[in-house]
Amino acid sequence: MIVPGSRPALPANKCRICFQRNVDKCLHRGARSCKACSQFFKRNCNLDLDCVKNRNMCWPVKAVIKVCQCCRMRRCLEQGMALSVSIIHEKAFDDFNYPKMSEFAKLFDNLKRRKFEKFAFDGPLHGTSETGDHRYSYDDHFMLYNLEKRTLESFIQGLKSLKSLTQLQTEDLIQKVTPYYISFGHGSAAADFVNHVQGAVSTENRLFLAPNYYLDIKPSKTGEIGKTGGVASGQLFQENLSPLQDLLRNNNVDLSLTMNVASNSERSKSEAHKHAEQQIIKLVESSGLVRHTCVDQFANCFLHHMTQTYKQFTCKILDFQMNDTEIAILHSYVILKTVSEILIREEKRQGEEVKQEADKLINEYYLYVQEKWEKQKQDETKMGQFLSLFNRCKIASTEYGELRIFGIMSLEKKNSEWPPIPLETINCSQP
Repeated sequence: MIVPGSRPALPANKCRICFQRNVDKCLHRGARSCKACSQFFKRNCNLDLDCVKNRNMCWPVKAVIKVCQCCRMRRCLEQGMALSVSIIHEKAFDDFNYPKMSEFAKLFDNLKRRKFEKFAFDGPLHGTSETGDHRYSYDDHFMLYNLEKRTLESFIQGLKSLKSLTQLQTEDLIQKVTPYYISFGHGSAAADFVNHVQGAVSTENRLFLAPNYYLDIKPSKTGEIGKTGGVASGQLFQENLSPLQDLLRNNNVDLSLTMNVASNSERSKSEAHKHAEQQIIKLVESSGLVRHTCVDQFANCFLHHMTQTYKQFTCKILDFQMNDTEIAILHSYVILKTVSEILIREEKRQGEEVKQEADKLINEYYLYVQEKWEKQKQDETKMGQFLSLFNRCKIASTEYGELRIFGIMSLEKKNSEWPPIPLETINCSQP
């Protein structure tokens, strides 16, 4: 029997649900599928389904007829949220099937023909006869933020109606599937958004600028690095752009298990956390890359490399109950590695120094985790699995405008009903 995750790559025209029929124009949740699986998903998405067979026997290997309805529905849900099978958002979220997501896609469509401006204006540009109605302004940015928040609210409400798909509680379900919603819902859309805001920085840094939807970032009026996990908000963002954080908090989901790692100033920080922040501030200020932009704008420049990396790095290891300090250290490690790769690529002498600091930081974290687990007298096998996850991340290969990192499979508890998620390779330059 073929184990899920070890199945060879399928042709592009094969359905990812049943592995039998060719892909049809019908869609479900943005994924390519055949007409039969698409209709099955629409008929059963709100029904109470129970698994009638052994979980391993139900996984679709040869024929979809051998799969019970519960497992087939779960497969639809997983594949619909997989980044590797997502398609262009304008085609997936049409008016008939997904009116709210269609509104989201149309907004990006309008932004394609605009340039970014820090302030909204309607009059003619200075010294030209060109008007500013084609420019991308703050008003558009905040409208996009509110639209994304409403979309996430609708998505979470839909998850709560699928209680029969898993034995997990609603909060656990939201924790496990929300990252996949982000990956398939904002994949190509985020790439379009990057093209519109690149004009806000100098030519040297254009390739690194990206919007930040996933991190809790506070405004910085002085142009200095903010005390939010080592990353400052650029002046392009005037408020905390974290709708996902608000939604998770409203649904009683522990934020320490998500990708939002920035700490409020009132929250106490450990010495390790403070040390990690000081390292990043010092290295960014001495990097030499900040030429025509302020330091906090430079912080946004390498978010292009860091956002997807950090999201995949942390969201797949939720079972370890990581606290804010541990997540902050991982956050710091990703940023240090990113900065070192940029500097080495541009033949900056500080590149190797930053790389050494990153390796030193992650090695110290290994010792910290090992000491923590020894105090708690945890099983040594789990500790070995934990450390191996970080070794996989260190294997990632990088280039100037591209970062590939292996997604990390969450360690499942024994006798868990939730199926293992296969490893995926994430390409940040083309989400």
